Amino acid sequence: MAAPNLTLTLVGGPTVLIEYDGFRLLTDPTFDPHGEYQGAYSPVRHRKTDGPALSVERIGKLDAVLLSHDHHFDNLDNAGRALLPHVGITYTTDSGAQRLGGNALGLAPFETRVLESDRKKLFVTATPARHGPVGVDAGDVVGFALGAEQPGDLLYVTGDTLWFEGTAEVARRFSPKLVVLFTGAAEPRGRFPYDDGQRGCAGGCARLSRRSPCRGPQRRLGPSARKPGPAFGRLRQVQSGGPSDPA
Repeated sequence: MAAPNLTLTLVGGPTVLIEYDGFRLLTDPTFDPHGEYQGAYSPVRHRKTDGPALSVERIGKLDAVLLSHDHHFDNLDNAGRALLPHVGITYTTDSGAQRLGGNALGLAPFETRVLESDRKKLFVTATPARHGPVGVDAGDVVGFALGAEQPGDLLYVTGDTLWFEGTAEVARRFSPKLVVLFTGAAEPRGRFPYDDGQRGCAGGCARLSRRSPCRGPQRRLGPSARKPGPAFGRLRQVQSGGPSDPA
């Protein structure tokens, strides 16, 4: 199955506009301008170095938000939080849905819901994620697999995760046409490499999508993903602000 109707637009950070066959979804909404902020659920003071490439007004109407987690400010900031009541539905973790209320729907790993619009359907499946190395509890986080004809056959959005047994299971269950990697650049405790004694999520690109490109800024990837090899050849860097053809 080809995906000619799939368009990605990088807004900045973890925020990507996904457009497919009339559906419009947004990952982790972050629209605050650059500056310093204090998150509601974190003692860390955040210094945001770049503002969004597109404003909330330019994003327009959304069918859904795919929220990997609500408790870290670099994944849901003030403007992003204000946006949530105006979208059709917000898919997120069970704990996040309890905190957010409203239109938030918590999904367990590998739970699938069907998003419907104008007699069309899109499968939305939550995927396991681990936000940090073993021994570090950074709270619940989730990724998402989208499907057109069946769950997980279109797009996999990793969320904030390392490569672990959960992402390996995603690779075994699904064959997405495209993988969007959350390669990240946050430094709450200084430089924090993705590999960190285990395989980084980006290093698992070949396992996740053997024939398809993976999207993410290569300069942010860990050493295992930067070295030449089949996975490196499929990495594509996305530029902020304009639509990107995944082909």
